[in-house]
Amino acid sequence: QTSLKNVSYLEINGIKLYYRIHYPYPNYNLYSQRTPLLLISEIGQLKEDWIKLPELLCHNSRPIISIDMRGVGQTGLSNSASLQNNYSIDLLSSDIAGLIEKLYPKQKLFVLGNGGLGGIVAQTLSLRFENLVSGLILVNAIHPSNNGPKNLYLNKFNNKFMNNTQ
Repeated sequence: QTSLKNVSYLEINGIKLYYRIHYPYPNYNLYSQRTPLLLISEIGQLKEDWIKLPELLCHNSRPIISIDMRGVGQTGLSNSASLQNNYSIDLLSSDIAGLIEKLYPKQKLFVLGNGGLGGIVAQTLSLRFENLVSGLILVNAIHPSNNGPKNLYLNKFNNKFMNNTQ
């Protein structure tokens, strides 16, 4: 069982980014100081779609944050940008970086990226904002390759992750 904080939002990059924090229960004081885990969803997945996983992960563990990314669920689109400029991997990772900086200033989080979009956003977040990510978990994710479109972070990705795998 988790103690579920109500859904909240923060203003980030011209949008209201909605999130939910799942706290370990009943040992809130003991585990709330542990490094939080941020869940980044697959395309179209809502923060509520994670409801069972945070309960399992939270038990005697750490706070778990689930979010609605830009344009999904309660999180809307920016009125100041064209639809084409509302979506990019850099912008999605920047949204999440802003959330981390506001919720947990001067603290690194563990990040779990799920699926194609969640995995790419999680990888980009960990490369662009190294100061915010303590560890990266990829579930059913893809990684950049030399065969795909130009990727600004490919060399950094290969140096940081691919050379450290066995």
